[in-house]
This record gives sequence, structure tokens and C-alpha cells, in this order.
Amino acid sequence: MINLIRIIILAILLIPITIIDIKKKIIPNILVVIGALSGIILLFFDFNLTYIWGMIFGLGLFIAIILLSELIMKRQGMGEGDAKLMGVVGILLGLPNTILATLLAFFTGAIFSVIALVSKKVEAGMEIPFGPFIAIGAIISAIWGQAIIGWYLGMLL
Repeated sequence: MINLIRIIILAILLIPITIIDIKKKIIPNILVVIGALSGIILLFFDFNLTYIWGMIFGLGLFIAIILLSELIMKRQGMGEGDAKLMGVVGILLGLPNTILATLLAFFTGAIFSVIALVSKKVEAGMEIPFGPFIAIGAIISAIWGQAIIGWYLGMLL
């Protein structure tokens, strides 16, 4: 039941986050704070370190990407809102699903970017909001994550 609540909260937050990020290229802090507080409150009912590790992974990886892109390219490769949103995804989905959501976000973002570049909808270096791709990855991971992870691990063994 708590997992269903986590997914519902995430879905409710991701809808306005996606719309706002597409229109204004910003992820509102208030929505991130609501998501983070919801995840923390849910830990009182279903404590599992996977949610803490998920938050650390999501937030940490994206902060590292931001810092590395500033160091290498002298500009941010993505916004801080994306990092904060991944922290929320992590605390609501747990570590395995957050890793999957991250991979799916980068994969769908890459496919969109290539198609948009080839069709000349965007130009190289143009800013593309990443929040919608995080949302896609998070929702797929929330709904089918365990099945996808199980399938993948089964292929390895």
C-alpha cells in the first residue's frame, strides 16, 4: 500500500513539473520540497535504506554531472532542479528503481535529442529541459521497474 502511495505522489508531482519545465525550463522548488517531505514522511511507515540510498544516488550523480560539465565545458550540463528532482525520485522509488529511472531518462533524452537535431527542431548546444525525461524514466521505473530489473538480471545470469 505504501508503495502505491509513493507512486501516486510521484505521478501527481511529475505532471506539473513536466509542464513547467517544458514551458519555463525550471523545476519549482516547492514541488521538489513537497516530494522530498512526502518521501521522508513515508519512511516513518516503511523504513528501508534503499530509499535513502536512492536519494543519495539520484542527487549525488546529478550534482556530479553538473560539476563535471562546469569543469569541462565551462557551463552547466543540466540544472540544479534536475538534481533535486532525482533526489525526490530516489526517496520515493528506492535505489534499484532510481538507477533504472536514470538510465531510462538518459536513453529517452538521447533519442529525443537525436530526432530533434536531425529534424532541425533544435540546434546543437540548445537547451532542452531534462525534467520530462526524468519523469518518463521515473514513471516507467515505478510501474515496471521490478520486472525490467528482474529481466535484465536474468539475462546476466
